[in-house]
Amino acid sequence: MKKTRASSSRANVPHALGRYRGILIGVLAANILAGCSEPTPEERLAQAQERLNRATAQGDADSGFYPYCIRGEDIEPGDCYNVRDAGGHDSHQAQVPIRFQEQVEGRRLTIRSLEGSSTYLNSIAYAPGGALVAVGGPGLQIVKADSEQDKEWDVSRYSRFADSFRDVAFRDADNGLVTGKGSIIYRTQDGGDHWHVYNETYNSADRSVNMELRLEGEAYAVDYADTSTAVVGGNSRMLRTTDDGQHFRVTGPVLERNAIQEIDFVDDALGWAVGGPGLVLKTQDGGASWSSQRIVSDDTFLLGLDFVGQHGCMGGSWQVWCSNDGGETWQAADIQLPDSSRRHPDYDITRLRLEDEKFGWFITQYGWIYQTRDGGKSWKPWVKVSQATDSTVHGLELWGMTVGKDNVWAVGRANFTSPVSQGEDGTTRYTMGSTATIISWPRANPEN
Repeated sequence: MKKTRASSSRANVPHALGRYRGILIGVLAANILAGCSEPTPEERLAQAQERLNRATAQGDADSGFYPYCIRGEDIEPGDCYNVRDAGGHDSHQAQVPIRFQEQVEGRRLTIRSLEGSSTYLNSIAYAPGGALVAVGGPGLQIVKADSEQDKEWDVSRYSRFADSFRDVAFRDADNGLVTGKGSIIYRTQDGGDHWHVYNETYNSADRSVNMELRLEGEAYAVDYADTSTAVVGGNSRMLRTTDDGQHFRVTGPVLERNAIQEIDFVDDALGWAVGGPGLVLKTQDGGASWSSQRIVSDDTFLLGLDFVGQHGCMGGSWQVWCSNDGGETWQAADIQLPDSSRRHPDYDITRLRLEDEKFGWFITQYGWIYQTRDGGKSWKPWVKVSQATDSTVHGLELWGMTVGKDNVWAVGRANFTSPVSQGEDGTTRYTMGSTATIISWPRANPEN
């Protein structure tokens, strides 16, 4: 019997352990299932944000820096994605020698070149602090003079490629934005001495998030509405910031086969954007929404736009329209064409700037400078640069213009001929090189 009981007891041990094992597995399974229950959307968002925070070097508007993805031992590659990666940066000082300075029919014209550089310039701005900042390429170049009298300009390059900046705007002496190829945006908070590329970080490699903040081509224009709001425009769409450039979001209509070329705000609510063909947009809420305006014909390509208070003008395709009431009404101007039988688009208006409600200027691609002295009602040739320089300048192209305290400034590129040696036969040999070109002339109204 003992043997049987003992045998029976041993036979029952596995059954007992099995019961305990089943209970233990059930408890563990319940705990595991409870711990691995599907997280709520709020929990998933918090987890994703935690991973993003660990993978991001934070920046803020006060420091001037933007956040960037970093890589560490505990950071997975899929935790963080940059909208825009920072490029390289090198800088140097360059002499800007005067190539030409003469009175031409009573008009004082000064032409400078950026020595030792293949730079071409697309835009120039006069910052409220007195500095001149011009932008172009290749290699995302920014060229700065601390004053209108400077003979040395600082040159910074932010890319090793053939990309270029297209436009520059300042809201005060310290804060400015530049835009360019692929909707690239840079910001300065120290008057143009240092620039930081706009970037945002995301958890997802979703292309739609990335592409929403990129234009399909170039960002040609930028302007400030107020101290924290600015709008960038170009191919396909517009971008808007309301926190001084720390973040941008899409605004305005989708532009099919059109491009914004110029943006200008009359005040912190009213603004205009122009381009082509026939593109005129208006905002009355600081760029949050835009409406199409039927003012010019569909074959008109507008590149010039500027307001001084409620007085403004826009121009393109050898035509100008001006307004005295913030754009409520527009009147076509009378332009004295250089050759009434020829109005080729290659010789079109590229920029238009106003000194005040009376005086203003526009430039054309191949070097005509026009002036108005009656508020934009009529425009007359002031000088043709290539004719004034007696063929010293070749292949001139002008793309940007600004009004400074003392002078008006235009930028582009040109070839300059310079004598290098004289042969035994008495002939002078010349060299020619293409370089950034900076032209200035006195304001029509120097009292302003």
